[in-house]
Amino acid sequence: MMKAQRQSMCIALLCVIFWASTAPVIRLSQHSLDNYQFLFWTSIFSLLAVTLVSLFKGTILVPLSYKKSDWFAAISIGFVGTFLYYLLLFKGFAEGKSINVIIIQYTWPLMLSFLSIFFFKESLNLRKVLATSLGLFAVVIVLSKGDITHFTLQEPKLLSYVAIGALCFAIFNLGMKHLKLEPTSLFVVFFAVATISAYVAMMMHSTFVYPKGRDIAAVIFLGCIVNGLADLVWLWALRKTEASTLAPFIYFTPVVAMMYLVLFFDDPFYPAYYFGLFLIVISGLLSTNLKVRLHKNKKAQII
Repeated sequence: MMKAQRQSMCIALLCVIFWASTAPVIRLSQHSLDNYQFLFWTSIFSLLAVTLVSLFKGTILVPLSYKKSDWFAAISIGFVGTFLYYLLLFKGFAEGKSINVIIIQYTWPLMLSFLSIFFFKESLNLRKVLATSLGLFAVVIVLSKGDITHFTLQEPKLLSYVAIGALCFAIFNLGMKHLKLEPTSLFVVFFAVATISAYVAMMMHSTFVYPKGRDIAAVIFLGCIVNGLADLVWLWALRKTEASTLAPFIYFTPVVAMMYLVLFFDDPFYPAYYFGLFLIVISGLLSTNLKVRLHKNKKAQII
């Protein structure tokens, strides 16, 4: 039991390391691809990765037994969580300041907490109010670099896109909580929807091109490892130990992401960022009770 728990915690930490690499990988790439092309190619490799896993597990044909309502839900949730979310996130990282994007991106657990009140009739308690207040205060602290009296929102339109993306990911998690479908084959459906949607968006707003240079490695790494296999491995880890043990790991992702940016790109790190990231972690941990319930439902789906 203890061995399985240690293995799961190591895997959870590994997932965080991969998830946090999104911003620096994008900073190093997107030389031959624009946002639409980048999303299309990462979606293809995500689809390839989860399809291979589903084939290995023998679950690839499970969607054939879906009801019409299951297909509608899977396609809708996949569109929001694996296409629209990444489209807005990639745009934010490509055009905005990475630290601002990271902080706003990780407000999605707070959005999830409040969405659950309206959709699942969960109670509004002091823990949720405090978590949300701390999260919003962290956003203001980081965007103002600690000088709240002279706070001005830079790139408000771009950051609003990222905020909408965070809302999309919160909705995606709500959908995953509701769907009672085998997860591996479900991710195949999700990324199939993302690939088709990304192709249509690319042909409408851009052109088809093949990735070159660093972009080849970037789309393979982000598609296969970060957006595809890491999610499936995370679900595997949840099956091996208590969800409450692993849930807090996700809230340290923005901290690791900032460490990458400071260490490898010499990004300026203002003292206020320490406080802002600290508040994000605390607000996330205050929401752990909700996350535990979500992960337990996912764990039940796997078993």
